[in-house]
Amino acid sequence: MTGGAAGSVHEDIYLNDQGLPLSLDKPVFSGVGCDRLSFDWANDYTLQIHYETVCVINQFTNRWSRPSDVAVGKPNPIEIVLIRK
Repeated sequence: MTGGAAGSVHEDIYLNDQGLPLSLDKPVFSGVGCDRLSFDWANDYTLQIHYETVCVINQFTNRWSRPSDVAVGKPNPIEIVLIRK
């Protein structure tokens, strides 16, 4: 939490390659004061991030590739989509 007496919630969303140690250095999404933030997978390669009305987005990456795919030369990027309700 940050801010004055009322405060604001800072929320980060990270993607990580399954089986690798968790890496919290680069969020794909970082925002403050996001009302009803949620996410779901539309399919194996599309992550949807949902939020309502007010949201101060500090960091957003719309594509992410698994390090294991990049290492073998076949990046299959995941698309990250923001959806304002």
